[in-house]
Amino acid sequence: MPSVPQHLLDLYPPDRAGLLALACETVTDEALVMISKLDNGREAEIHLAKLREIRASKTVPAELDWEPREVLELCCHVRPDEQSFPGTPTNHRYTPWPSDNEAAYRNGHIAVVFSSAVILEHAQDHPGSFIGVESAYTSATRSCIELGRTYQAALARFLTHDIVRGNPHWLDPFYPFHALAITALALCVETLPAVPARTLRLALDHHLNKAIPSRVEFLKHFALLAPETSELRALDDPQTTELLNAIDELLAQTPDEPPL
Repeated sequence: MPSVPQHLLDLYPPDRAGLLALACETVTDEALVMISKLDNGREAEIHLAKLREIRASKTVPAELDWEPREVLELCCHVRPDEQSFPGTPTNHRYTPWPSDNEAAYRNGHIAVVFSSAVILEHAQDHPGSFIGVESAYTSATRSCIELGRTYQAALARFLTHDIVRGNPHWLDPFYPFHALAITALALCVETLPAVPARTLRLALDHHLNKAIPSRVEFLKHFALLAPETSELRALDDPQTTELLNAIDELLAQTPDEPPL
C-alpha cells in the first residue's frame, strides 16, 4: 500500500472534516442556486433544498437521492476557469456560469469545491456511491488552487487523511496522490511573492489530468508561463527542497498516467 511521506504528514496533518466544513461555511446561496439548476433546471427547487440542508449541517447524509446527487456530479465537470472576462469573444465561454467580474468567477470555484467536497466525503464511507469521484479529485484541486491557500491547505489535509486511510473507492491511487502532489506544489510556489495566481493556475491546470513525471517538468512549464519571475530561484532553499523531495517520493509510488 502506498504511503504519504512523513514530511507531508507533518505539514498537512490528516483532517477529514475540514474541507467540507470550509466549503459549507463559504458557499453562498447564489452558488447553491447555480448548482441546483445544472440539470437543465429540472427539479431545481428540490435540489436546492437538499443542498441547503448539507450546507447547514456540514454533513452528508448516508443516503443521497437523485436530488442532489445528479447536480453534484454535474458540477464536478464545470470549469469556471474557462469562462472569460471583458475582451474575450463570447464563443470562448465554456462554462454554464459566464461572468465578467472576479467575484462571480470566484463564486463559481466555491460552488465546484462544495460539490467536490460533498462527493469526496460521501465516498469515504460509501465506496462506489458516485460515478464522478475521480472528477471530484481533479475539480477540487483545480478550484482550490484558484481560491488560495486556505482552500489548498484544507484539501491537502483531506488528501493525507484519504491516502492514510487507504480508501477503497479508488480505481487507482493516481487521483488522490497526484492531487496531493499538485496541491503541495501550489502551496510551495504560491509563497513566492511575484508569482501571479492566474499564471500558477494555468501551469497547474496543464498538468491536472496528467502525471507530473518530476518537479523539474512542472517547474520548466511554470517558468515558460512566467519567464519574468526570478523568484523561482527561491525553490533552492532547504525547506522547499525538503518539500519537493517529499513530493517526488509521493509520486514515485504512483503510475505515470491515470487509469482508463
